[in-house]
Amino acid sequence: MMNGYAHETGDYQTALKYLDSSFYLSKAAGNMTLQATNYGDKADVMMEMKNFPEARRLADSCLIINKITGNPENIANAYALIYQISMRSEQYKDAVDAMNSYIEIQGSLTNAEKSKAINELEQKYNKSKNEKTIKELAQQKRIYILLAVAGLFALIGLAFFIRQQSLKNKQKIMETEQRLNRARMNPHFFFNALSSLQSFAMEGNDGKSIASNLSKFSHIMRETLESTYKEYVTIEQETEFLTEYLQLQKIRFPQKFSFQIHIADSIEPEYTLIPSMILQPFIENSIEHGFSGINYPGEINLNFEKVNTELQIKITDNGKGLSVTGKENSEHISRASQIIRDRIYLLNIKLKTKASFSIDNNSSGKGVVVLIKLPFIDKDKQGG
Repeated sequence: MMNGYAHETGDYQTALKYLDSSFYLSKAAGNMTLQATNYGDKADVMMEMKNFPEARRLADSCLIINKITGNPENIANAYALIYQISMRSEQYKDAVDAMNSYIEIQGSLTNAEKSKAINELEQKYNKSKNEKTIKELAQQKRIYILLAVAGLFALIGLAFFIRQQSLKNKQKIMETEQRLNRARMNPHFFFNALSSLQSFAMEGNDGKSIASNLSKFSHIMRETLESTYKEYVTIEQETEFLTEYLQLQKIRFPQKFSFQIHIADSIEPEYTLIPSMILQPFIENSIEHGFSGINYPGEINLNFEKVNTELQIKITDNGKGLSVTGKENSEHISRASQIIRDRIYLLNIKLKTKASFSIDNNSSGKGVVVLIKLPFIDKDKQGG
């Protein structure tokens, strides 16, 4: 914990001292899981200090120990750390290998969870069926007992039906969450952004700008990966993420568009929560498709406003609009709509709210208007 505090405040030397103490105690206790965590934390510190060879060595040690202990989630996290180090040290082949391993483990975890749920359901069903057979054989002698058993099994059948419905709802929630994890961000963006950064570097731009843009790309990649584990983010975090995303897109499309983000004074962005990764797909659609083929500068406006007990988010652009979009754009809009529809579905189930969204052509001019209505969620009331 003390290492984490020092790390977050940028005091990396102090973080290393605390990690050394933790190494000593975890080795003395023979706690391999904690040792792997220490290696991973130290690799993270070394990465921030730009000591990439040492960071990679420590991350490999973290991976080896996690493979010994056999926890798939910890192994996946180790590959994610190796990916980040490889990206920041420009070892792109290693980054691709680490990402492929991460995706493979995540897929196996999903299949294992499904198999476990099915096996548990079959066991419970077989147990219920066996109990029913035993009771029927034991109670055939008396009619009134048979009637009682019939009533009893009617209740069991009702309970089983209710449970089946509950399992179906849980399965639907699980499938929704899995679909969101697969659709975190369009993978073409990462390849196109890396290509643009490569061109940017070859054009003779100064090293400081290149490093800054690579840092933005790395942060976007990290936030995208970590969004799997984040149910909510603050408006402040989301706007910082979107700003970096839009700045990288401006490298790909110079002079193509401008953007503005406005937050009403009645909103405290550092304390107001929204579901993660619901805005980026619509902004990506404006840039990639809405502004495609236009002969005037594109504009994107993102506004956050509090209306009674609701948080209203409006995304507008001055692109081609919905009526003239082709199949590709329609598919992308469908993808963006599915992502926010899934997010809102999970939000309404958990908080019992009536969040909603709409997508229409801009009645006051060119482009599209996306209006998202969410419950106003305070960070402190959600437990931080």
